[in-house]
Amino acid sequence: MRNFASISCVIAIVVFASSCATLKPQDSKLVDQLKAENRVCSQNLNLFMRENDVLKAENAKYKKENVNLQSRNKLLQSDLNALQTKYNSDIAMWNQRYNSLQQKYDVFVQQSDIKLQELDQRNKELEKKMADEIARLNEVIRKQEVDFIKEKENIVNQNAKKEIEYQATIDSLQKQVTSLTSEKEQLKSRLAEAEVLIQKIQKELDEIKKASVSDIKKAEDTASETKKDDQKKEESK
Repeated sequence: MRNFASISCVIAIVVFASSCATLKPQDSKLVDQLKAENRVCSQNLNLFMRENDVLKAENAKYKKENVNLQSRNKLLQSDLNALQTKYNSDIAMWNQRYNSLQQKYDVFVQQSDIKLQELDQRNKELEKKMADEIARLNEVIRKQEVDFIKEKENIVNQNAKKEIEYQATIDSLQKQVTSLTSEKEQLKSRLAEAEVLIQKIQKELDEIKKASVSDIKKAEDTASETKKDDQKKEESK
């Protein structure tokens, strides 16, 4: 607009000077003045043309920088999208692994509960069997004492032998009870180890999520700074 106004001024002066060509000699002073103003306008026009060339060069430079920044912005956006996709894929993979381990843990807990119930039931059955056997043996001894009073010495000897046999049976049953109790404690220990493993995996999942969120935040900050730089350069134009 500034150059157009200057050119219009020059054209108006030239037209006015042409129209004054028919003036009388006594008006030559006015003609000289118009010519002087015309020379000034011509000089200003040349100055404005050079300034216009400089502005065009700067405009071309800014356009090129803008294209480069837009290209860089698209590249950063593409990297951000790729990072987001990888983050979603990693989260899905770890969630799947966690769910799989959780299912295995649930099955293990269920099977362990069933095994513990079976062991408790067997333990109760063995205890009842041992109690019944002791009661039966006591009853046999009582009957033998009643039935064989006359053969006391022989009965004492037989009872001694049977007591040894009965004690061996009781010891065997007691060993079975101890073995079942030990197996029960081992199952409890394995359950505790499995719970520790689940907690460790959950911690690793939390750390991976935090690391992925931090990477995405850095990419977003970089894109935001690039966008701010673009805005500043647009405003400076």
